[in-house]
Amino acid sequence: MRWSPQLVEKERRIWLNVFGIPLHVREEGVLKLIGERYEAFLNFDEDTICRKRLDFARIQVSMARMGWIDEFMTIKVNGVKFHLWVVEEGRSTVVQRRFQPSLAVGDGVSSEGDKENDEYGGLFGDEDESS
Repeated sequence: MRWSPQLVEKERRIWLNVFGIPLHVREEGVLKLIGERYEAFLNFDEDTICRKRLDFARIQVSMARMGWIDEFMTIKVNGVKFHLWVVEEGRSTVVQRRFQPSLAVGDGVSSEGDKENDEYGGLFGDEDESS
């Protein structure tokens, strides 16, 4: 392929560090759903999926967004909300910032028949902020 001024990288592959994922839901399905929030989930590292590293989960995504990722998100599991911190690997300010995981926020565990939470439906707490 010849170079031209229009030849511009439109996508990048990055590793995200996700802090605060509850251990009881740290599995492939949840990690993929989190990765898909950043366009396209690609992979997770072996230490994350084998639970050798428990302080954060490491997932790889592909995305067109060019800005650094450093943001918070909320997930809802069985009616309980958990706050996650998602930060792009390699960002120099990560060492300076401290993540203080809060305990679960919410009114406890929902009933087993709760359709919203079956197969991680309603995983992201932003779908229904009225509760």
